[in-house]
Amino acid sequence: SRFFDVKDPDIFTLTTTYKDNAYLTDRDIEYYERMKEVNPMRFRVAGQGEWGITEGLLYNFTDQNILHELDKYIDFSAGIDYGIKKDAYSISVIGYTANYKEAHIIREYYHSNDKSLNKKTHNDYIDDTMAFFKELDIVLDVYIDNSAAFLVEFLNERTFKEQFFKPRFHECKKLHIEERVGYVSGLIDEGKLKISTDCPNHINEYTNIEIAEVASKVRQGSDHAIDSSEYALTPYFKLLVKEY
Repeated sequence: SRFFDVKDPDIFTLTTTYKDNAYLTDRDIEYYERMKEVNPMRFRVAGQGEWGITEGLLYNFTDQNILHELDKYIDFSAGIDYGIKKDAYSISVIGYTANYKEAHIIREYYHSNDKSLNKKTHNDYIDDTMAFFKELDIVLDVYIDNSAAFLVEFLNERTFKEQFFKPRFHECKKLHIEERVGYVSGLIDEGKLKISTDCPNHINEYTNIEIAEVASKVRQGSDHAIDSSEYALTPYFKLLVKEY
């Protein structure tokens, strides 16, 4: 507001749009043109260079992003967002279709001690996590928020103790939240990110998460399932957005 909401001869501002970028590919331009149709509020900022952030919901998540039947998958990953008090403990499992064309959130674990009669301890969550992946019974890498890196050691010790090595737990390379939101928004707009009806907490968060009203935050509302899905997606972002 200090620079853009006032007119002052001592202030120079410049606004550019996607049309000013000589390095965009035809696919990039198609992406912005499609954004204009499917998410005009986001296009005003991302495409036309208007100052600020779009109002209301953060993602243009529609019925087209809801998956009613599972596909065939060539690869899998999972993410864990650790919470034990008011924050939810969330696990996201993602399946990737041929050539990494799409990412589907196909399974979830979600529990919050906040307002829950069933209060769970750290050990309860460890037990639940192991039971979850044993029931899943597929080989995959699991990425955990680096602020809960201690969980990697706990879970790897359990896999060794129980001789169950299908899930491989790692500390996630955590991108800045603006980068994660940008990648995910693009995947949603292009129909590359879908969520199974078996994952109601993910659908609820992606459908209802709002843009934060304060500059220091990007989104407001419950986003623990979103976080865990982003941790799972992070190593695959470049594969999902590559040109074919």
